[in-house]
Amino acid sequence: MNLGGVTSKSKILPLKQFVSTAGTFYQNLRNLLVIEEKPSDELTSFLDFEDTHLAKLKDHIEAEKARVEAGFKQIMKEFYKMCAEAQAEMLENLDRQYINLKSNYDYYRSKINRYYKSETSGKEDEDELILSESKIYEKINECETIDDFEVLVKNILDDFEENEGLKNETNKLAAIKDSMKTLNEDIKAQLKAIPTTVFNEIKSVSDHVSKLEDCVKDYLEKTKQIEPELYQLSMSKGMGFDSKSVTKANEKNFIKTKVLKKTGF
Repeated sequence: MNLGGVTSKSKILPLKQFVSTAGTFYQNLRNLLVIEEKPSDELTSFLDFEDTHLAKLKDHIEAEKARVEAGFKQIMKEFYKMCAEAQAEMLENLDRQYINLKSNYDYYRSKINRYYKSETSGKEDEDELILSESKIYEKINECETIDDFEVLVKNILDDFEENEGLKNETNKLAAIKDSMKTLNEDIKAQLKAIPTTVFNEIKSVSDHVSKLEDCVKDYLEKTKQIEPELYQLSMSKGMGFDSKSVTKANEKNFIKTKVLKKTGF
């Protein structure tokens, strides 16, 4: 229990001692000086409008509370939307990992079939690699998803670029072998990779929740501020009830029901 605005060991009293000290103080207060004159109109005239002022403030506060609720509702709605969009993007990206590796298998196999002879290869295999316009349309129609179509277009454009690159090579076969070696190393490296996200481990999830809380906490603290705030007035300089332990509504209710009620307040 703090009796002086500044919490120090000398001013922190047990509740029993606080009640005893307060009781003695009020007994001694009987000797307090009283001004032997009526208060001036300047001191009291506004008191006649107490009900009006309080009613006006109450109406404003209720309206402001409604705006606060609407504001936080909008914030939570937008934050949920942001999280939902991020989640959808992550799930799509995870699916793409499978699509990409499957595409890379097909791409690698097509390069093997194109650049290396096989005893079983024939005209049908050649037609599959050297595409005619009708064959391209056929492959487009075979696409089941937009991802399939993107892969097809990417591979055709890749063939354009690859062909342009080979034009500048003096030893084209050596260049192709080097490219195939690099492609082989790249796909084997992907086979060892296991794509994961920040949610792969429970501890990692907790860490990210903590980071999010740290980011949001400062914003919420600033958001909770009320300006100008109407504080409880006092003629004392620093005296007041400033409990560092009684902060929650249920704790304050306990003080009212268990302590004040017994003393007759």
